[in-house]
Amino acid sequence: MSPPFAELLAEAALALIRRRLRSLLTILALGVGITTLITLQLIDSATSNAVRTALDRIDAHGFYIFPSDAASDATTVAFSDKELDRMRILSPHILSVIPMHSERQLIRVGRHRARLMLRGDSDPHTAQALRYGRALTHDDIDTYARVCVLSDSAYLKLFPEGGNPTARTLRADDQRYTIVGVQSSGLNGLVPSLLNGDVRIPYTTFERTRIHNQPLLALRFVVDDTQNVARVESTVSSYLDTEKRKSGLYQFFDHAMLASTVNSICVALALSVSCISLISLLVAGIGIMNVMLISVAERLREIGVHKSVGASNVAIFMQFLSEAFLLSLIGCGLGCGVGLIVGNVLDRTLAVHLSGVTPQIAWTQSITVSGIVMTAITLLFGTYPAYYAMRRTPMEALRAR
Repeated sequence: MSPPFAELLAEAALALIRRRLRSLLTILALGVGITTLITLQLIDSATSNAVRTALDRIDAHGFYIFPSDAASDATTVAFSDKELDRMRILSPHILSVIPMHSERQLIRVGRHRARLMLRGDSDPHTAQALRYGRALTHDDIDTYARVCVLSDSAYLKLFPEGGNPTARTLRADDQRYTIVGVQSSGLNGLVPSLLNGDVRIPYTTFERTRIHNQPLLALRFVVDDTQNVARVESTVSSYLDTEKRKSGLYQFFDHAMLASTVNSICVALALSVSCISLISLLVAGIGIMNVMLISVAERLREIGVHKSVGASNVAIFMQFLSEAFLLSLIGCGLGCGVGLIVGNVLDRTLAVHLSGVTPQIAWTQSITVSGIVMTAITLLFGTYPAYYAMRRTPMEALRAR
């Protein structure tokens, strides 16, 4: 009959204490592996969720057209004003066709300055959460108004002291624009800034004040409903193919394509993270097996004595398996705690910088993963040493020095 589980753990703890240096090094190796696993898992999960959340908040009522890699000459793919007018009436679902222009500029407000993305755009069809003021309107576009809307990150850089900045002016080179609104922090971060811009002005104003006979290469189509985006894309592609005979020189880009690309990248990162973590855990598990085999070799006489006084094979097996379990428990517990702390700190910086969204930490998932890994390591790398100890005969064990 095997002793109770609590007694087995007590004996295992005493055995580990007697070999404390070896046990400590094994626990550290396993802890580092678990820390790596939890940290990478949290970074991957939080960053993926944050970027997906940021993408979900970006307008999906439209798509973009850019020249493809096959377009070697910009003049062959540039759009004229007449072509824009024709495409605006291709479908009743098209609300507007907006020329896309952007450039990175040194923006100044008083004594504060920052290099930000200045974009010519219009969002009268997109609901915006605003911290201050209002969004751009049709009147701003039609009247070539010199107004702008700041992203939250641009607001924090240009107005670190806070306060309502509406009605104040900023300078981009020699041009001045009046601030009419500031977006809320929901669209703050690297991904939204690259897609939406930091300082947004009416695209008509951008064309008048920023562009000097440059070819128009990119367009944004605003559609009345997300369900009609694919249909309008097909219509525009057919127009380019039949009227201009060069649809292959353009690439279409919409919210669904971006989400699909991000998902593919996230899956690839998750697989890479898993492989790296499994390699480190495999090394730690082999270390546990090695330590347990050495422990069995050193304690053959102890095994012989136990068997001579009536200890069963199951009791010997459970004694050594409990030592492997205790090593795994302590190593996985420490690694999980450190991994949660490190992962949380990195998530609060990396994920927020990328998307502006504070990630949800997957505490439950991380603890569950640690428990599964602990069980797997115990069973995979602790079973053989325990079985090896169980198979020693009393005479073989007692003859050992």
